This record gives sequence, C-alpha cells and structure tokens, in this order.
Amino acid sequence: MTKFETFIREFDEAFTSGNLSWIAEHVTEDIEWTVVGEPTVKGKQALLDGVSQMMAQPLEEHQLLRVVADQQIAVVEGTMEMEVEQGVKHAFSVCDLYDLEDGKVKALTTYVVDRGEVK
Repeated sequence: MTKFETFIREFDEAFTSGNLSWIAEHVTEDIEWTVVGEPTVKGKQALLDGVSQMMAQPLEEHQLLRVVADQQIAVVEGTMEMEVEQGVKHAFSVCDLYDLEDGKVKALTTYVVDRGEVK
C-alpha cells in the first residue's frame, strides 16, 4: 500500500467517524465537496459542518472495497448501510473522487447509489 492510499484510508476513517479535528488538518481552506445531485459545499468550515450534520445518522456498516491513489488524485469504492428513517436501514454503494494538493484534500466528489432497504 502506498503512502497516498494510507492517507486516503485514514481520511475516509476520519470522515465516517466524524473526527473533525483530523479532517480540518488534512483539507485545504478552499476545499469543495460535491455529492452529485446536491449543492456543492465550499470551504473548510462548511465541510466540517456538513460532516457534523452527517453524524446525526451514523453509519451502521462501512466497507472500503478499493482505494487507488497517487499524489494528485484518489478514487475510493465502498459500501455502507445506514438508517434512513426510524427502523428502516438502506444499503448504499459509494464512489469518492479526491483531488489532492500539497498532501491535503482540495476537492471531493461523492457518488452515492441507494441499493434499497436491508431486510
């Protein structure tokens, strides 16, 4: 595993666990996070606020399937399960594209596919 893949795995862990201080240290001030189909989040504080809001519905299952990274770009494929409403859990497939600059995340684009209810 390369140091870039390790960094992205650590970033993903911080992101999914809500480790805001770690995230803040490893993103640029002008980071942009786009969840396809949603408005783009612009700036470090807006990203941290978004992650904090996301933690209101914590992930129940999360798995990284593939991480490919170099010093400028990274791609992560994963799956997750989370409660979408009281007593209803859905499975999702996720792909994240990272743009890196000087060892920090400058942009993140997230594609999410809802695979439906987990019985």
